[in-house]
Amino acid sequence: WRVKILTPIIKMSKAEIVKLAIKLKAPLKFTWSCYYGGKKPCGRCDSCKLRARGFEDAGVEDPVYE
Repeated sequence: WRVKILTPIIKMSKAEIVKLAIKLKAPLKFTWSCYYGGKKPCGRCDSCKLRARGFEDAGVEDPVYE
């Protein structure tokens, strides 16, 4: 078998990914990548900080904290 790996957003910034997700109406309030898991993101780990910066740079409020 031949395996083909596609990475369509690999060269996009976090802000560009946020804008694309909004355009595609992705349910962002149900997504996060917190290193610590749990029912809500911690907001302090590197993954949470990267996400926060992406939303900030996109000029959009992160719906996970609404």
